[in-house]
Amino acid sequence: MWSVKNMVLAGLGGLFFACGFLLPTIGPIMGILGFIPIFFSVRGAQVTYAQAFGRLFFSGLIFFGLSLNWLFAILPLDWAGIQSGIVGTAIFACIWTCIILGFALPWGVFGLGIRYLHERLHRPTSFVLGVAALWVMSEYLRSFVFGLLWVAPGQSIIGPDWTFSNIAFLFAHTPVVAFARLGGMYFIDLLAALAGAFLYVLLVRFWERGKFFWAGVSVVVVLGGFFLVALGMQWFDGAYVYPSTRVANAPQIKVAAVNMNFSKRFYFLPEEQQQKYNVIVRLLKSVPEKIDIAVLPEIAEFTNFGIRDPVLLEKMRSQDVLLVDHGYIARSGQPIPETIYWRSGSGVFASQTKELLMPGGEYLPWVLVEGLRLMGQGLMVDAYQGTRTVYRGEKVPVVRDRLGTFSSILCSEMMSPRIVRRSANAGAQVFFAQTSDAIFQGDAYYLNQMLAMARLRAVETGRFIVRSSNAGIAAFIDPYGRIVSSLPKGEGVLVGDVALLSYETPYTRLGDWPVWISVGGLLLFILYERRIWRW
Repeated sequence: MWSVKNMVLAGLGGLFFACGFLLPTIGPIMGILGFIPIFFSVRGAQVTYAQAFGRLFFSGLIFFGLSLNWLFAILPLDWAGIQSGIVGTAIFACIWTCIILGFALPWGVFGLGIRYLHERLHRPTSFVLGVAALWVMSEYLRSFVFGLLWVAPGQSIIGPDWTFSNIAFLFAHTPVVAFARLGGMYFIDLLAALAGAFLYVLLVRFWERGKFFWAGVSVVVVLGGFFLVALGMQWFDGAYVYPSTRVANAPQIKVAAVNMNFSKRFYFLPEEQQQKYNVIVRLLKSVPEKIDIAVLPEIAEFTNFGIRDPVLLEKMRSQDVLLVDHGYIARSGQPIPETIYWRSGSGVFASQTKELLMPGGEYLPWVLVEGLRLMGQGLMVDAYQGTRTVYRGEKVPVVRDRLGTFSSILCSEMMSPRIVRRSANAGAQVFFAQTSDAIFQGDAYYLNQMLAMARLRAVETGRFIVRSSNAGIAAFIDPYGRIVSSLPKGEGVLVGDVALLSYETPYTRLGDWPVWISVGGLLLFILYERRIWRW
């Protein structure tokens, strides 16, 4: 019976975290409280390592099963060439199960670590610091899992890039996001875990002494203190770390983000391509004011047709507009997605290829190819590979133009702090987030996570991010993670001013230092505590 109670506690922890994504208003609170039932579920000397792993693995299944519910928006899979609803649902179920199991595995390892720390670290302070470090390490390792699951030569990358459902995203719309300037998303992970572990230790002490009132007070005090410190950090960031005067005094450019409304497609027929072209022409011609840059979403392929409309051409020429398009180029017979930089006088003068491809949307992983062929879906595989499959390129970090230095972050690349930080260090002054949200069709939970990622990347690098979508939200995000303006799903153009910024942030300079501090610090704590215990 006690084991069942602990499984319920573990599941409750996963549910708390998931509710943070499902109900963003309470997300920051759930991002701390979620740790408490998890720690209670593996408390006690009688808990075995197998039980600790199983309980946290179960907690991870609950969490990822709910927080990644937006994956169901890709059904049916006719856009991927699978016409049978039954077959498509079966394939999706297999993929979804692999993702959830793969992401839950590091949580199980986290459970093993908690059990070990309960045994080895006998001081409450050491336990708090130890489990917080362990959490950061497990989340960093989890960012490798997606790439390991969906390997495909020439298309996939195995690296710390896939940060789905990281609890740092729960704090993207709060003052806590200011800490990302210092140490990125993993610093927020560390702080949230420290607050959760500290609160757990207090609750254990008060609960054991029967002081239930003070247990409740401790919850309010710790949560209130955490967010008061975050407010202080937000002020300190705007005053000293990244002064707002930098933004106010920087050169400004006017940018137009084009929002479109694509439907799910296996591929676009010629007449549908022409419709896309006509919509973009109409939207660009509708912009009343003078603009410096027009950003189109992923898969716009506007310049593929050649800009033939004389009115638009004259407008682009007279205003000297830089057009940031997206299309595909064949290299060595392989289609590669890339951002295209075009001006009326010089045509295409620069490009950036996409480095982080989305499995399923842009290529079929090896395990999926073999599985589909075994299921008798060889024709579907051949059709997909002949129409949708693309290959990754070696991304040029930035493109230099007379207006400034820019970098395009193509859709899934926004998940990767590594890719965005590299471009910032190469001199990018503004980021263009060209996204393809078509297969998710504006799912609210999906868009919330994507916007949270963009807000964190903006704070980490101290740059404006201009988001353009083909079936989602267009947005201007400032260097403090605030959404300055946005446009809901549908056809339209969002126009705004952005600052050209070239300053380093502590994060762009030092990278994911919380991960390495956690690794080294945890080892030192274990060695130190064991030495004292032997005395």
